[in-house]
Amino acid sequence: MAHTEAEQVRTGQVLARHRWIPACAFLDDTAAALMSLVEHPQAGLHHLDSNARTAWSHALILRAIADHLGRTWELVETDEPDHDQRLLDSPRIAGLDARLGGR
Repeated sequence: MAHTEAEQVRTGQVLARHRWIPACAFLDDTAAALMSLVEHPQAGLHHLDSNARTAWSHALILRAIADHLGRTWELVETDEPDHDQRLLDSPRIAGLDARLGGR
């Protein structure tokens, strides 16, 4: 969010990548998932990615956050990068749709 705000102020627009699917999560959802693991330990590697199931693009995430927070960013869609960074085994963290609604 801070980067997006700074880019908008610096350039008057924000590049929104519609072919990039980032791994991401809200801090309080991450903290809740970590506390759950502390309280109920489970062996193994644990990925925490709120975008694992929703598979929203960077552009869609930015639009949803802008709507949710009432921001008026000038989003300019671009094709690069074309990359899926999701951590697909992330069942213990809330999806983006839980925070930002269905898209």
